[in-house]
Amino acid sequence: MRTVNILEAKTQLSRLVERVESGAEAEIILARNGLPAARLVPLAARPTQRRIGIAAGQFKVPESIDLSSAELEDLFAGDPSRSGSFSLRSSDRHRLNTQRWLST
Repeated sequence: MRTVNILEAKTQLSRLVERVESGAEAEIILARNGLPAARLVPLAARPTQRRIGIAAGQFKVPESIDLSSAELEDLFAGDPSRSGSFSLRSSDRHRLNTQRWLST
């Protein structure tokens, strides 16, 4: 554990960060007037695993999922060709879609 004065840290910040990033120093203490004021430590490593496809193979999508896409589009967007058409609330559309999907 190395202690560095703030004035020295200002002039050597890039080098200090590089040493912490590379693991040459576990942490560097920044001192003001000889008293510890802050710590320079590396960030925790971010996970390198991709999140896309994380649930692959955990469930099966039915073959008929896209068969009624016109019907679903009408439920979500409404049919503009019909006069006086109405639009359902999002929660109602979800409930209807779930019921129709479960009944197939």
